[in-house]
Amino acid sequence: MIKTCKSIIRSAHFDIQTFTVMFLVMMLIQIIPIEGSGISYLKVGFMSVAIFFAFKYIKYSGKALFFALLYYLIAFLCVYSASHNLRYSTVIYLGFFLFGYCGFYGLLHKNVLSLSQAIYTIRNILYAFTIILIYQQICTLVGFRKQEFTNICWDFENVYKLNSLSLEPSHAGRVFGCLVLAYLKLDGLVHKYSGIKDFYRNNRKICLASIYTFITMGSTTSLLILLLIIMYFIQKKYLVYIGTIFIVLVVALPTIEYEPVQRALAVLDAVSTGHQDVIEDTDGSASVRTFVYFNTFDQFNPFDAKYWFGHGIENIKKDFSEGYWHIESNQIGGIYQYGFLPFLLSLLFVYKFGIRFLSLENLIFILFLGAGFGNIAYQWGCIMIFTMIRFYENKHGIISKI
Repeated sequence: MIKTCKSIIRSAHFDIQTFTVMFLVMMLIQIIPIEGSGISYLKVGFMSVAIFFAFKYIKYSGKALFFALLYYLIAFLCVYSASHNLRYSTVIYLGFFLFGYCGFYGLLHKNVLSLSQAIYTIRNILYAFTIILIYQQICTLVGFRKQEFTNICWDFENVYKLNSLSLEPSHAGRVFGCLVLAYLKLDGLVHKYSGIKDFYRNNRKICLASIYTFITMGSTTSLLILLLIIMYFIQKKYLVYIGTIFIVLVVALPTIEYEPVQRALAVLDAVSTGHQDVIEDTDGSASVRTFVYFNTFDQFNPFDAKYWFGHGIENIKKDFSEGYWHIESNQIGGIYQYGFLPFLLSLLFVYKFGIRFLSLENLIFILFLGAGFGNIAYQWGCIMIFTMIRFYENKHGIISKI
């Protein structure tokens, strides 16, 4: 039986490199007709295999495994002691993500992917997001929007607000932004581009595809991340041009009748007030995303033991009858459920193994990925992408610039 399985694997040309690429892709995308919108057992399968590799190649993943086990043990003890009727499935699911990541970390440090292979993989994922977006736009145009084969999950007032290979348009914006940043940095390690013109000259297709996707996705998140990624090219010699462009944008953007642009401007203006009620009145979707940050600051109470060790995870259905923004438990990094102590350990884990603190990746992590991790696949996929950036930059002796 074992020999038969081995022969099947060989005949399928399966190897560790193939699995690493497939695992990364699966954590970044959502094939809705196959995976649905809830727990993806396909992803659970991939994470299970990754966990196996984490322990098999403990030589490469040992440190990450140690810190992951430390975090997981403390988080479990906190949530177990605080819960009256613990929802074990949530904690177990977190373990799959956490130790599955350790497997990816170990495979990466085993050098199963060369830098050129990593760049090739990221470039193809970017093209895939663009192609599926265009396909969804065509399906929407001809009236096939609600068919399963379109991978469109939600209906929005703006029918051209599309999710491409993600579950939601905002998820697609985040994932696509992380991929673009990774491509910029990793391809830059190979070609040593002198600036944005040099990069565009050698990457016209990927640049045009990326700009098209960012702008036409219909997601305000994608536009905001695009502005953040542009910071990568900021150099002293470009300051005059950037200043001029900024002034033009300040004058021109309010006149552009494009919903994502107007939403972005309205949200930025509302956020600048520092009042959640103003954001809620301005944009309900944005208020859901900003509420966790405001609520985290409001609920900060280091003198309460429950704040440090959590309130637990109860096996009951959440009550959203009063609105998402009235739910006290919605805080970044699962602070309410697991406690502030596990949250600090989770940040230590992320910054030690995944993300360089002084980097654009960290800005995206804090502003768009909730400054923590949980049971969200694309969030872990983005952390995996950032881990790749850090790994290859370290190999080339590069200190990441903001």
